[in-house]
Amino acid sequence: MIPSFTRAQLVTGLMSLALFVFLLRLGFWQLDRAAQKQEIAAEYASRRTARVIDLAEISLPDLDQIQWRRVHAKGRYTAPDVLLDNRTRFGQAGFDVLSPFRLVNGRTILVERGWVAGASTRDRYPEITTPTNPTQIDGYVGPPAFSGVRMNAAADTVEKLEPSLLRVQRIDLETLAPYVGTALQPYIVYLDAGALHGYDRRRPIPGDGSARHQAYATQWFSMAAILVIIMAASIYRSKNRADSN
Repeated sequence: MIPSFTRAQLVTGLMSLALFVFLLRLGFWQLDRAAQKQEIAAEYASRRTARVIDLAEISLPDLDQIQWRRVHAKGRYTAPDVLLDNRTRFGQAGFDVLSPFRLVNGRTILVERGWVAGASTRDRYPEITTPTNPTQIDGYVGPPAFSGVRMNAAADTVEKLEPSLLRVQRIDLETLAPYVGTALQPYIVYLDAGALHGYDRRRPIPGDGSARHQAYATQWFSMAAILVIIMAASIYRSKNRADSN
């Protein structure tokens, strides 16, 4: 005998079904994110072994071709240095340090030189030392680091801490260009761990973190399974009540 359901039970059932579908979608979305991270990590690993690119020898680079590639360049650092805020390492808040670097061919790139710890208050910030003599850099090409969510225009605010030191909440190359005094190439160079004039460069491998997304997916799928068990138990109790009547 098929039990009859009240209007309230039908509404609850439909809401539970919608929640079940939503939980499944969240789980599959996390699995998709994990697959994307694994793909990035694999591409990074393979491109690290490719031939080193001299940035002064390329004019209009195909970003898809040079992303994650190891690069070399000669030139000099220019002002201003940029502190990317809210960058946490080893459980401590701090900044990523980025500096403009003018190549020998006249183009300017932004170089991520590593991480520095922050102070206990917002009005204090680390002292950044940047060489002015001609030098060379070695690193790899990547996109700007993600930091925070752009909820409004305030996320693009550039704070001028000193004449040659800025603080930002996110890296926007077009926004920074007027402060640098020239257009910035559409990529970031991340200094190698052994390169000169850098800070803490114990970075995670690009794309690393797929295990976290897989764990989140497991949580969402587990919640969906628990919801099914609860609904099955509810239907079973309703059937027993109907049979007893």
